[in-house]
Amino acid sequence: MPRYPEIHAYDSFPAYLADCVVVFGDDSPKTRLALALRVTRPFLSMMLAGRRQPSFAVLFRLAELAAWGPAEVEYGFALAAAERCRDRADRASLARRMERLRPAAASDAPGAPLDPTLPWCAFAILEMVDLADFSADPAWIAARLGRDVTAAEAESATNDLLGRGLLARNDHGQLVRARHELGTSHNIPSRAIRSLHREMLRKARHALENRPVKERTFLGHILTIDSARLPEAQAQFSDFLANFSAAMNQPGGDQTYHLGLQFFSLTSHGDQHA
Repeated sequence: MPRYPEIHAYDSFPAYLADCVVVFGDDSPKTRLALALRVTRPFLSMMLAGRRQPSFAVLFRLAELAAWGPAEVEYGFALAAAERCRDRADRASLARRMERLRPAAASDAPGAPLDPTLPWCAFAILEMVDLADFSADPAWIAARLGRDVTAAEAESATNDLLGRGLLARNDHGQLVRARHELGTSHNIPSRAIRSLHREMLRKARHALENRPVKERTFLGHILTIDSARLPEAQAQFSDFLANFSAAMNQPGGDQTYHLGLQFFSLTSHGDQHA
């Protein structure tokens, strides 16, 4: 019986559906999943692109295929509803609902797709394969990353991604992503998150000092808030990142960028003293 991906690990229904396609292997996987869901292949393609949403009947068939339990069914329906929802408050409410349904240990589950042993360049390589002029030559990858990594490190990271099933080779031998989206908030252990953010902050500092203004954007704002509204703020950040990525991500582009958001308290609680 095929092993379907864990629904709780996803923040996007099309991303989950894309990984369900992978379950069917290399022999017409989209056609086979479409047949299993009793939809046409064009309709499945539109769901994968986020242009059509699944009906309740399709969701129930998917629940049967993936053997979802009650909590997984509720999460899957909320995930699909979030794709249809355009009201910001309703989306924030759905995000909170999904967070409550997500198992407490999901972010540190053993066997997560990415873990602390992966270097930061592995995350970059996952996106670089979409570059129009991408080459799998480790020396080329190292050069495009500004010599921050060696060719040997680039080769090791690429082989690691292939070994974990995150990259694959197509019929022409070219490297392609085997998974379309990886949600770092839930798929990566916290040690890996901290390590990646530290490296990206280091690179941000370098870009601030060395990149032309036309090639970078640094924005900041200091404000006072009610900390009880932090979940609402976090939901808005998640929505922004998802919408920005959907609008700007361009396979066949000429550069790979990093977008980072930092939102943290500058003040301590009133009962704490410096």
